[in-house]
Amino acid sequence: MMALLREYLASLRERDELDAIFPDLLAEVGYRVLTRPQRGTTQKGVDIAAVGIDEGDGRQKVFLFSLKRGDLSRQEWDGTPQAVRSSLNQMMTYRRNRIPPRLSRLPVVGCLVVGGQMQETVLDDWNAFIRDAEPFGIEFVCWNGDDLARLLSKGYLKEEVMPQTMRREIQKAVAMADFPDVSARHFGKLCRSLVADHTDSDIKKRITAIRQVALAASIVHAWCRDIGNLEAAWRTSERAVLCAWELARTALPAKPRQRERVLTAVNRAIVLHRQVAAEYVLDRIAPNAGIQHGLTMQVHSAEYADINLALFTALGRIAMTGLWMCHSPGPNPHEGETERTALTALECVAIALRMIGNNPILLLPCTDRQATDIALFMQLCVYSGAFAHESLGEGVRGWLASMTERLGFTFARRTLFPRVGSSYENLVDRQMPMSDEEFKTQTGASTLIPLLAIWLHVLALGNEYRFLEALVESRIPHCTLQLWIPSEDSENKIYGDDAYHGLAVSDVDLKPDGDRLIARVSRACRHDPSLHSLSAVTAGLWPIVLHGIRHQGLPVPPPFWLGQASNEDASEQPGT
Repeated sequence: MMALLREYLASLRERDELDAIFPDLLAEVGYRVLTRPQRGTTQKGVDIAAVGIDEGDGRQKVFLFSLKRGDLSRQEWDGTPQAVRSSLNQMMTYRRNRIPPRLSRLPVVGCLVVGGQMQETVLDDWNAFIRDAEPFGIEFVCWNGDDLARLLSKGYLKEEVMPQTMRREIQKAVAMADFPDVSARHFGKLCRSLVADHTDSDIKKRITAIRQVALAASIVHAWCRDIGNLEAAWRTSERAVLCAWELARTALPAKPRQRERVLTAVNRAIVLHRQVAAEYVLDRIAPNAGIQHGLTMQVHSAEYADINLALFTALGRIAMTGLWMCHSPGPNPHEGETERTALTALECVAIALRMIGNNPILLLPCTDRQATDIALFMQLCVYSGAFAHESLGEGVRGWLASMTERLGFTFARRTLFPRVGSSYENLVDRQMPMSDEEFKTQTGASTLIPLLAIWLHVLALGNEYRFLEALVESRIPHCTLQLWIPSEDSENKIYGDDAYHGLAVSDVDLKPDGDRLIARVSRACRHDPSLHSLSAVTAGLWPIVLHGIRHQGLPVPPPFWLGQASNEDASEQPGT
């Protein structure tokens, strides 16, 4: 485990990664954190200030931490205004002017923290610097990756807090990062163990558990980034968000300060997932989205179902990435980094439309469950204001029109249509001709058709709506058209693995027109307002509910998008 932690710490970036976990790590092992890293301020060489006990002599001291990612080389040590030595020199000023008077009598330790190791070529200069600083009353020390790994082992990962069985699941999730299904399965075991062990825990223990799951997901992400495969990172970071909220939702106290601490811990998991999501879209999807069949060829399979499932999954992930941007735009790229992780909701829509235009397999899903990915993308189009941009709006309308046309063709041929069953064996079975009995079984219900019909009506695609209405009447009159909304028991299940909850809205008829259809669906949704009472919605973190829906393969509830579909206003909270 120590070797794994050293590798992880050495790979962390200085901003938003190392400086994000380090203050919490200090607090976990007994330090009192005075200041945390900030942007746009003069820090005088100090990223973090804290008060704690020096293990060397047992005395209480003020620690001034300066963070450096990776290994420390001679060039990074000295020679430029941004060099490490220049930052450490500024600690003299910090000591005189910024340490509170009540702490001025305590000894001061300047601590250089490097995620990796200090290279041998720097050691002589470092030792000379320590001697030169003695007259200024600051003792300088260096903590390297080994020291940080020991801190992690003493803090979040100590035996009393995270037993060996849980730590093994982290190791297995990392070891199987090249096999995302296996990696996600082990990470899921870790999440279930954390939730089960903290059912009756106090707030402090729950906050520690939330930080643990975010740390575990961060370790998997760092490993996936090194091997160039973000699939496992996406799955684990998404699961970490759900696990964090499951731990937090019943512990949100009435006291504002305690509530803020809980939400801050959850936000760490959210920030990590948004970072993974941006990397996924920009590194995996965007470069090939504009190439004809570019993403289709990225799927290492010739099987239609494999390609279809993979690309609609990618569409849903792009939509979730954009919806988080609509919820709260991410911070601007910090100084010294590129804008590679800067992404807007409209850019997500544009990338998705390029992907659809160059990969015709996205014109129709192969299972009804993929209606979730379509609903999320349409929700993103509304919340991002995409329909105010003519090219984007026409692109979406053209996609839905083509989907309606393909739906009619596949029903007529009884092949490659969206099936009710989602088992892999069922999807790859393309025996023709399909018997009447089998066809009725595979088209017995649909959430895609009412979703498609509502959007055809909202976007004034009248001919396509009438075509779809006639298609249902002539080809699949036996099909139960339905949608899904949460129920009273959804709050206790939607953030985990149990998908057996919620209510079906089955009073869905395309006749006589789209206005009546929308009115019936709206009336049914108002009958059970459980969506409004979900803890993530009341806390203003509604995208977490959408993560739970995607994770469980459930349809997106109409209240998330039905109210905004006609006025295209993304500023309102979903579900209101």
